[in-house]
Amino acid sequence: MREVIWIIGASTGIGKQLAMLYARAGHHIIVSARNGQLLQEFQPFGATIIPLDVLNYKAIEAAFDQVMNEFQTIERIVYLPAFYNPDSFDTLTTQVVDQTIDTNIKAPLYFIIGGRKYFQSGRVKQLALTSSLVAIQALVNDQPYSATKAALTHIGISLYNEWGDTLDIKIIAPGFVATPMTDKNTFKMPFLLTAEQAAKIIQTGLTSKKLLLEFPFPTRFLMKLASFLPHNWIKNLLHLL
Repeated sequence: MREVIWIIGASTGIGKQLAMLYARAGHHIIVSARNGQLLQEFQPFGATIIPLDVLNYKAIEAAFDQVMNEFQTIERIVYLPAFYNPDSFDTLTTQVVDQTIDTNIKAPLYFIIGGRKYFQSGRVKQLALTSSLVAIQALVNDQPYSATKAALTHIGISLYNEWGDTLDIKIIAPGFVATPMTDKNTFKMPFLLTAEQAAKIIQTGLTSKKLLLEFPFPTRFLMKLASFLPHNWIKNLLHLL
């Protein structure tokens, strides 16, 4: 069946690759990102292109109205925008704190509220929010990013508890994926996936009955294990890396 799928954060990384997978499979894609120029390569697929600043609530409302006026039903909305700046508490600035919290917590909440009437009406069938495996276990040089991703996981679970009977909620939680965002990391990232590999896993996972799509397994296993170990063990181990 040909689906209508809206990808927010489709200009780079996982979002771009996921949109490409769906477009090449013959689905109608709606692509959004703050930089609309980067979305033009989806034109040959007949995509609906809607530039969107996810921190602009009025723009979110307008985008929802535009999409829902054009399409009776949206099978999937995949929300991916995030901000990450690797930093330690020695050098962390209030500007990074504000940008991280605004992009990673406020913006998805704006998006949920902005589309609420369509989510609750049944015209949107699935909403997938993108968290991270760092939501399981805090590391080093990853704040406030990992804290915001833990918050987004909680938001997704709350949505599932409240709206899960009529709206299919998914929480996507990848490990390390090679994207412009993780290019900022200076350490060797274990079990690193390409954006295309991650997109294929997500595409499959969105058709499952799972709430949490956590991958890859080795990273998930290590993060879960770490969350059960004494904190001083993890601290000492992290300082060895």
